[in-house]
Parts: sequence; C-alpha cells; structure tokens
Amino acid sequence: MNKKIIILSTGLGLGGAEQQVIELAFNLIQRGHQVKILSMVPLGIIRLEAQSHGFDIATLNMSPIFSNL
Repeated sequence: MNKKIIILSTGLGLGGAEQQVIELAFNLIQRGHQVKILSMVPLGIIRLEAQSHGFDIATLNMSPIFSNL
C-alpha cells in the first residue's frame, strides 16, 4: 500500500543529515510512496539537488533562532 509521507527537516543546508533526507526521499519514492520534504527554515543549497530529482519540497520559512550563538 502506497503512503503519503512528509519528511520534516530543520533545514536543507549542506550536511550529512540533509544528504540522508534526500536519500530517504529517493528510496521511498522508488518504492511507490508520495513524498514531500518540508524544511523548517528557508531552503539551503541541498534544495537544488532535491529539485533536480523532482522532489516535492516546501519551507515554513521559520527564523533560525540560534544563528547568532
């Protein structure tokens, strides 16, 4: 049974966790699921890779509150 899945990520910057989000989405789509990637903060550089794969991607555009620490 195919499912609709949302993957929530704090952000899509350049890092290992972000790469894992892309890999997870790719594998779930290959298994027939509908996947949407939702970033809490504005989209980072990984969004280009996600968009090149045709992933459904969106952002909540939240402020990264700890950016000045």
